[in-house]
Amino acid sequence: AGAPRDLDGAIARYREAVPMFPSEHPGRVESLSHLGDALLARFDHAGDPADRDAALTAWSAAKATADIL
Repeated sequence: AGAPRDLDGAIARYREAVPMFPSEHPGRVESLSHLGDALLARFDHAGDPADRDAALTAWSAAKATADIL
């Protein structure tokens, strides 16, 4: 029963964490990757396509950041 709230909380924390890292910092890659994972888990649970799309965006940003490290 707590899973959706847990996912919402995790997503909120990762969204807060991403801008705390400089654009060329490994922590930014990790936060973006985890954000994508959490968004996909919420999509799998609730089925909102916006979560799937946001997950893809987060993973793309993580890859782009990793490519410049």
